[in-house]
Amino acid sequence: MIRFRAWVVVVVLGSVVGTGSLPAQTRGTVPSRLHGRVIDAEVGGPIEGADVALLAGVDDAGQQGPEPEVITRTETDASGAYALLDVAPGEYRLRVSRIGYRSVTIEVRLGRDSAPRVAVALQVAPIPLEPLEVSTRGAVEMRQPSGSRIALGRVPAETLRQERFLTSDARLVTQADLHESATLGEVDVFRALQRLPGISTRDDFSAELWTRGAAWGETIVYLDGMPLFNPLHGFGLLSGMSARSVETLVVHPGVRPVTFSEGGAAVLDLRTRSGLGPEGIEAGADVSLASGQVWGGGAWGGGTNGWAVTARRSYADLAATAIAGSDEDAQFPFDFTDVHGRLDLDLGSGVLLDASGFWEQDRLRGEIPDQIHRTAATWGNLAGRVALSLPLGRLRLRQTVGRTSYRANVREIVGEFDDQYSAPSADPAAHRVGYATIRSEITPSERGDTLWSAGVEVIRHSSVYDGPQAWPYSRDLPELGVARWDDALTRLSAWGHSRWHAGPAAVEAGLRVDVGSATRAGRAELSPMLSVRLPVAPAATVSAAVGRTVQYGQSPAGVGPRLAEHLESGRLWMLAGPNRRPLSVRIATFGGEVWLSDAWLLSATAYGRRSDDVLLPDPTPGPLIQRPPLVAGRVRAHGLDVSARRMLGAITGWVAYSYGNAQAEVLGLTVPAPTDRRHALDVTARVAMGRSWSLNLAHTWATGSPYTRVVDDDCDEGGCAAGVLLDRPFLRRGPTYSSLDAVLSWVHAFDGWSLGAFIQGRNLLGRDNAVTYSSTSRCDPVIHGSTGCPGGSTPTWVDSFTSGMIRLPLIGLTATF
Repeated sequence: MIRFRAWVVVVVLGSVVGTGSLPAQTRGTVPSRLHGRVIDAEVGGPIEGADVALLAGVDDAGQQGPEPEVITRTETDASGAYALLDVAPGEYRLRVSRIGYRSVTIEVRLGRDSAPRVAVALQVAPIPLEPLEVSTRGAVEMRQPSGSRIALGRVPAETLRQERFLTSDARLVTQADLHESATLGEVDVFRALQRLPGISTRDDFSAELWTRGAAWGETIVYLDGMPLFNPLHGFGLLSGMSARSVETLVVHPGVRPVTFSEGGAAVLDLRTRSGLGPEGIEAGADVSLASGQVWGGGAWGGGTNGWAVTARRSYADLAATAIAGSDEDAQFPFDFTDVHGRLDLDLGSGVLLDASGFWEQDRLRGEIPDQIHRTAATWGNLAGRVALSLPLGRLRLRQTVGRTSYRANVREIVGEFDDQYSAPSADPAAHRVGYATIRSEITPSERGDTLWSAGVEVIRHSSVYDGPQAWPYSRDLPELGVARWDDALTRLSAWGHSRWHAGPAAVEAGLRVDVGSATRAGRAELSPMLSVRLPVAPAATVSAAVGRTVQYGQSPAGVGPRLAEHLESGRLWMLAGPNRRPLSVRIATFGGEVWLSDAWLLSATAYGRRSDDVLLPDPTPGPLIQRPPLVAGRVRAHGLDVSARRMLGAITGWVAYSYGNAQAEVLGLTVPAPTDRRHALDVTARVAMGRSWSLNLAHTWATGSPYTRVVDDDCDEGGCAAGVLLDRPFLRRGPTYSSLDAVLSWVHAFDGWSLGAFIQGRNLLGRDNAVTYSSTSRCDPVIHGSTGCPGGSTPTWVDSFTSGMIRLPLIGLTATF
């Protein structure tokens, strides 16, 4: 590991100058200013909401007063920056404090018309709170599979989350949470979120998120404020970004801040890893059965400038070529790649610049036996943004420019291929989604009794498609016809929100206003929110929130080749316009939280959601081909999420239970929503076994989701009457799902580097987990025998389900230098 750490807490950048011997405060002279950044000493990330106070310094006798006067104070913004303006020259003490960190106080000396920069790094150390006592054991360290140490920090993370968000269902996910969730083969961001209450998925083979009965396309993933479209790898098997590239992750499954422009069911707010922190360079490499990756980062200039890079690629295609050489029958024609990069710069005088970029792509070229034939396809996201933060009097302005481009292209390969496989080539398609934004946000640079921010944003959203008609059903039918569109919408958004206290209650209100070509009948779309939190006991609070949000793009179907009928490559995104209304969602939540001790947190949230103009498959019984594939409907959902979480000690983890009921109203029918799961139970645990060994366990149990039979009409000597039919809609539910997974990890630190290994057991219970509906066939006793059909001597329809992941071991290696 190329790493030089100076374990200092405070780094003073620039010169703090003065002339002669100045008194403590020299009034009436040319004012000075003090600015800088506050960062986390362990991970180097910025600390938002830290209290920065300038205190009266020493008196003429050199003695420090017992009750120092607060000259001025402020609070750090999202980038960790602060600025104290109009300060008279003199000697002061600068005190920086934040819940979950050790406070720091240093002496500073300001000269006339000076503007020194002072960067402060705080170390994690939960402190006693009133009326909640938090043990310092929360600062113990845990080793990642890479071997590097990270602070567990889940107690301070929860206190930070409760301070930043008033709702009880907002989730701040730590790196420790990601590692504890025992995901597929390597730490996977989205699969870890499937362990959270209220979030589920389709089956073993999907990293998609079903949030409280809503489909994957209604959960919007923001990476550094830019939306990503279907950021998944491996036909939906894995997350599209490496956990190494993520620094913080906040999940909003209910009412969320008005700063987010879209997200019908949920918003995932991911922030990329920066290199800010102690000076030096850290790098490492990970290899699992799924992929290999390298990562690195570093800081300079006293830790206020930093860079970080992560690159990951699957290697099954390379391994197949290395083993089989030029034998085409042994090739594996698929790979995926993702790359993340970030740069943070302190330009001086309180001006900060940060830029990040992200690219992820899947590529198929050739054929997979009996699955895909003569097909070349690529799909993935390219996103980037640059943000400049600078002082503006007593305010702070943050200006952001960014763009996201999503592409899913499919073409047939012309050439010599083995015709022994029965699978067809995928239909040619070309799909491109663009999202560009210019955004300005203003926040106060000094802390007051009321916290607020306001902003304005111009968004250009486009969708271009040329390919087969959207088809949301499990049964593929030939000659669906071709669809073409070139849609674009421009909208201007303005928002503002404020938080204040009304007696013991904390209140936050916000409003977002959208105007532009996508709004209904040219009217403004209003997205208000209101949340209230009230303490009801020394360690217990209740909260309530209501809000509305609008989503201008929907993804109701896939585009590109499929594997095993359900594993989709790309997703089709359709924008609102004159003939298609945007998705409008109203959400209400009521919940409570209580700390049982310094280690246990209990939480419960009841929710209700109504989504209008959702694009859904036509559920009307009858011939499958004689219908529009998508129709607009309404989905009503309500339920309860409950969790108990232990965050300290040798054994940590949580238990999460969710009840949900999602009903779709479409074409006069009221049926269960396709993504409805009535009950789900998740249990995770981490057992620390000494300094080098740890065991992570995760168990998931969930009831089946609804499905509609797709059957072939009875055929006799006269032929088939109507072809493929839809049965009564969502009359049945699939089998229950149950899986126990375990990861045993070992890490050993050497002189300057570390080595780690893990072995994972998937589906240790050996469950079949055939939960995803595939097809329905007719079992005829005359053909199959009376003992071969469930109905005995009576002809019976038999439903088939795609089996889940078999019991198998997975291994991986990590190294940090």
